[in-house]
Amino acid sequence: MAIDATDDNDAPCATIVDDPPPDSRDAALARLQQVEHDVVLARQERDVADAHIQAALARAVHEHTTIAPTLAVAATTIPVKDLPLLYALLHHEVAALLNLHAQAVAIHNICSLVPLVLDINSIFFAR
Repeated sequence: MAIDATDDNDAPCATIVDDPPPDSRDAALARLQQVEHDVVLARQERDVADAHIQAALARAVHEHTTIAPTLAVAATTIPVKDLPLLYALLHHEVAALLNLHAQAVAIHNICSLVPLVLDINSIFFAR
């Protein structure tokens, strides 16, 4: 039983309201099961995205290790006038790797926030 504090005239009054009928409880249970299913799907999507990011990082590391010796040789044989171009290319590579790392961190942050946002008992649940 619950207490309703208003009536038709918007004047405060205390009346006892019966519990919701079983069909509304069944509907709430169905919605809860749907939310739990959505959480499972979101976790699976997050895991797939995380695997893609890890694979991309592994490919980047592999590519970096294959060209690292040539960069060392190139750095010694590049004329001084072309060094700013080499530095710009290296800066671009570092920026790309940092962006990939930032995306991986974002995925992990989403992973930790999904249960909080979708949990009805959480203080962060948007009502």
